[in-house]
Amino acid sequence: MGMRTKRVGKMGGLVVFLLASAAAADEAPPPQATVVAPAPLQKPAVAETAPLYSSPWMMRSLMAGNALRFDNSVAAYNDNKGKSGLSNVTLISGGYRVWRNLQLSMKLGVVELLPNGAPAGYSVLNGVIGALYSVKLPRGFYITPSLGFSLPWGMGGGDGPDATTVAANKAGALNRQVLEGSIFGVNFLAINPGVSVGWVKYGVTVQLDAQIFQSFRVRGSDATEPDHMKTNFWGGLHLGYFIIPQLSIGSEVHYQRYLTDVAAVTKDPNARDAVSGSIGLRGHFRSGRTIIKPGASYTRTVVGQGAVQNLNVVQLELAFNFR
Repeated sequence: MGMRTKRVGKMGGLVVFLLASAAAADEAPPPQATVVAPAPLQKPAVAETAPLYSSPWMMRSLMAGNALRFDNSVAAYNDNKGKSGLSNVTLISGGYRVWRNLQLSMKLGVVELLPNGAPAGYSVLNGVIGALYSVKLPRGFYITPSLGFSLPWGMGGGDGPDATTVAANKAGALNRQVLEGSIFGVNFLAINPGVSVGWVKYGVTVQLDAQIFQSFRVRGSDATEPDHMKTNFWGGLHLGYFIIPQLSIGSEVHYQRYLTDVAAVTKDPNARDAVSGSIGLRGHFRSGRTIIKPGASYTRTVVGQGAVQNLNVVQLELAFNFR
């Protein structure tokens, strides 16, 4: 009897403990659910698109990049004194962006002179190496300083040069509005600092360019090259507009002036300075990561030796921009 009583007591205590535990569970507050706030939505990054830039015909580029350009200029001249003919200048230039907006470049060329009633002339021109750095400013403005050097390996230099080669170099310089004076100055090492300032926005390009060519004679003697040193200034204004994204029209005004009394100016005062203008159309066609830019322009010289020769220049070019 005593054993049964103890068992009943233990079972009663267990029942009381279970009932008390159940009551405590009913009275406890329900566990709070952890709410995780959703991450804010992020807009996908949008790559910055390059502005519609109208490249100049004769001036340096305002933009740095990877580029290759083939340029051919044919000039017809007739000085109304029995001298007439054609000059043909072919230039190949390329640029490579090595760091940020720093571009290194190189230019090579040849010139051919085809005078009426006189022997033809041909010349391989100096090489030109250079660098530019394009700085983007607010509101579509850019400033691009540049520096170039000519490498005097061209034909027609030194003592006793071939007369037809010398004539071809002189005709080629007029063909290119004396802008490429350093590439035709085969007896000179030239240092060419410059700066371009421009505004590129809404399909409009306005660009100003100023350059100094400081040349030092390194080949030839006084008999063949009387100038030991010469300084030449060249400036230009380019206005461009995109009619549609695939077609732009561009016009330019160029001004050149010798700042020193070089032998050519002493011989002919018309060689002191020159004024010319260009206008043309350029296509812009994208193929993958490459932009192909064929172009054609017309240039007329109105002041200087080119004006005396009634110089008319047609320029054809094919440029590639690689992204």
